[in-house]
Amino acid sequence: GVNIIQLIHPDDHTRAIENINKIYKGALLGGSEYIAVKKDGTQFPTVVYTTRQEENGNLIGLRGILLDISNIKQAEESIKASEEKFKSIVRGLTDMIFIVNAEGMISFITPSVSRITGFTEDEMIGNSPLEFIHPDDVELAISELRQSEKSTYESTPTLYRLKNKNGFYIYIETIGIDMMSNKYVNGVVVFC
Repeated sequence: GVNIIQLIHPDDHTRAIENINKIYKGALLGGSEYIAVKKDGTQFPTVVYTTRQEENGNLIGLRGILLDISNIKQAEESIKASEEKFKSIVRGLTDMIFIVNAEGMISFITPSVSRITGFTEDEMIGNSPLEFIHPDDVELAISELRQSEKSTYESTPTLYRLKNKNGFYIYIETIGIDMMSNKYVNGVVVFC
């Protein structure tokens, strides 16, 4: 067999040796991530799974498998970049967007809510949007939510009054788009 330490980048040698010693002493470790080095010097991310090999109850060595996880790391980085891009766009919005889930509660709202209403995201998430709408406009808002499955981004906006933290009402225009069937959204997206 091959000595796994020969395949591991020198920066990871100490940690790899510590993990090997733990396994020799009977510890059960899951996969351990390291940077490995190919013969040509190319580095790549790996996960190593190691088990004790015993014969007649006596330890005779270790057996391991080294898996190249480059594709997984690239996918994780792509997801992280996409999330950061989305977060950056959302943080910079001047308009307010929120999602109303199947229970009729706000499950997501953009940070611009605090600039527009004075309420924080935490103060609104988990509450019904109807709690923040002028009592005379509640029926209109309910009707808009019901009509959202027929709405498109080109639909005519609905105008109603939204309470700010100081107790005053401001006029906002909204369009609700039903995205309940989108498993990543799972709600009605309301654009204000």
